[in-house]
Order: sequence, then C-alpha cells, then structure tokens
Amino acid sequence: MSFEFDGNSLNLKLGASVSEQVLGVSRLQIEFQLFHKSITPPTAVTLSLQGCRKVIDSGNGPVSIANLVTGTSAAEKIKNSEFGYHIAQANNVKAAAETVFSEAHVVTASKFGAIAVYINAGGDILTEINETTQTTAQAYDTFVAALDKIEANVLPDDNILIGIIVIQAGGSDWTANTHDLTPASDLAAVRYINKLSCFTDIDTHELSEAELLDGKGVFYSSEQKPDSNYRVAVIANDVSDKIKITGTLRPIS
Repeated sequence: MSFEFDGNSLNLKLGASVSEQVLGVSRLQIEFQLFHKSITPPTAVTLSLQGCRKVIDSGNGPVSIANLVTGTSAAEKIKNSEFGYHIAQANNVKAAAETVFSEAHVVTASKFGAIAVYINAGGDILTEINETTQTTAQAYDTFVAALDKIEANVLPDDNILIGIIVIQAGGSDWTANTHDLTPASDLAAVRYINKLSCFTDIDTHELSEAELLDGKGVFYSSEQKPDSNYRVAVIANDVSDKIKITGTLRPIS
C-alpha cells in the first residue's frame, strides 16, 4: 500500500493517513521518504502506525472527533468542527458546518430521547432514531434508557456514527428543527456524546537526525491488531514546515 502526505493539506494537521486491511502477517514494514519545502528542515517528525478493528466489517470510522455542539447561527441546528473520517476505503475531511435534523424527531414532555448523528459516503451529516418511524415520540424515563435504545441502532454500511445527542424535554414536547437545543429554553437539558476515533497507536517511530538529514528511512513493527485496518499517521513539530512524506506499508510474513 502506498501513501502520500502533503503538509499543505488539512489532512496532515488531522493526522493524515491511509489504511488498508492487512491480515495474517507477522510484521509490517514502513518505508518512507521525507521532503520539506521550507528553508529550515523540520526538527521533529514521528510516524505512528495505527490500527482500527473492523467497524461494520469495513474499517469505517471517525479519524478525529466531530465536536458536536449546539449551532451558533441557529440554536435548532447541530454544529460540528472539521473532522476526518474513513469510509468506503478512503480517508476524507468534513468541513465545519451547521446541520438541521433529518426528521422532526420528537421527545415527550419531561422524558428522555436519544438521536444518532452520522455521516454517509457522500459526506452528508444525517440524524436517526431507533424507533418505528423517525417521528415516533421517544418517552424514556431515564438518560440511560434512552442511550441504551440508540446504541442498539444499526446503521447501514458506509454510514459512520459520529455522535449521539440525548434530549431531556421540558414541560412540553420537544420537536427537532422546531425547538432549540438550549438548556432551560425549549428543553430541560441536552448532552452531546462524541464518538472517538476507532484508530489507536500500535507503534511509533521518531525519525533520527540522520533520517531527517537523508530524507528517508525504514522501520518495522511486529505489533498487530487482529482483524484490523492499519494506517500511518504523521506528527510533525510544526505543520508550517510544509512536509511531504511518501512511502509504502507492506506485510512481511
């Protein structure tokens, strides 16, 4: 598997990566070449081999946190920060945005309800509840009961859960896109639960002074995560160094 990172791209700041399922091997070899486009070369660069257990059998998942919060342009909207995600065997970046709910989800007065927030292969942020219809009123007595219900929801392939919103309605029913997400206003309380990245560090390699000078190197990892997708992430001391890294990640039996 070949990879390429360019320090001019937002991907590097997010932990640029590519991933591919590599199974049944004992070692992984990461060969890389480093190019810098500034007068002063970078003084610290680390390559991180990361793994993600299969999610929905495809390795899909967020690469960084979406930071879901109440919208600023309109308190009825959901706001996300820029975040990276892996879907359909490709890495993508979703720009910061404010989004309306996909349906008029309802939570009964003084009760709890939970709403899944996800992104599809087309880059659209959508919402869904785990009920008979998307407008069926949720009326759970506790926060935990509402959360348990939505966590049992199964999204179709190539849809990634990025967060869950738990609503505690006030003295009257709460309806998405009609009522706001401001506590003590149109509802009693709201809680955003952001989905964490599915990738975790397996092994890291800090480039030596010689590698930084030569602009190339190789490192090996014997650490594995069974049934995982792998990626290589780049961490630089300063993204303004305009680093470009190319290389290959391949299994060694």
